[in-house]
Amino acid sequence: MEYLLLIIFCLFYFFKEINQPESVFIYSSYTFWVIVGILIYSTGTFFFFTYSRNLSDEEWAKWSVINYIFTIIKNILFGIAVIMPKKNDTLQSQEKHYRDQLFDPPPLNPL
Repeated sequence: MEYLLLIIFCLFYFFKEINQPESVFIYSSYTFWVIVGILIYSTGTFFFFTYSRNLSDEEWAKWSVINYIFTIIKNILFGIAVIMPKKNDTLQSQEKHYRDQLFDPPPLNPL
């Protein structure tokens, strides 16, 4: 049940980013890399852990390579998220902010 909820929440994140983007490039934020890491790990090991009760110790040792591979991929993506620089590369910061002449008082000129 946990994996299904994680996959659904990750898909909701991508749906939100498509409809209301917060940055120019989605991959320029650290949250993208964290969500992709969670999504890849949870989808890659979903059926493996679903059937893990039916596996013997020898089969578990043989098939656990799948878990190791997806764990390494997840950790690489988390590492990319950690080294991403914190930028204000949002769409709002790229828009020019003009002073509203009706409501904003004029700037004070020091003498």
